Amino acid sequence: MPGGARQQLTFFPEPVYGASYHPKDGNYLLFQKDVGGGEWFQYFRYDVESGENTLLTDGKSRNTAAHWSSNGDLIAYVSTRRNKQGKCGNFWNGSRR
Repeated sequence: MPGGARQQLTFFPEPVYGASYHPKDGNYLLFQKDVGGGEWFQYFRYDVESGENTLLTDGKSRNTAAHWSSNGDLIAYVSTRRNKQGKCGNFWNGSRR
């Protein structure tokens, strides 16, 4: 609500970046956070109702440029995660779980 009171939603030692609401119902936020200070950015889903955070990426790779699909069923992002052939720098998509 414009002009409404602000409320802190996350409480991490590292900064949170680039939050975006789920495109259909707004029940979730997708956000990016550094883990351990090494710029190994991970994506998390924040449940607006429960306040719970869920790690969506692997917790080891650097992940950037995430976007919801138009219906909110998928999230696409770029990652340094290696595929089965040992290559990295791929475009990934994943379920919102």
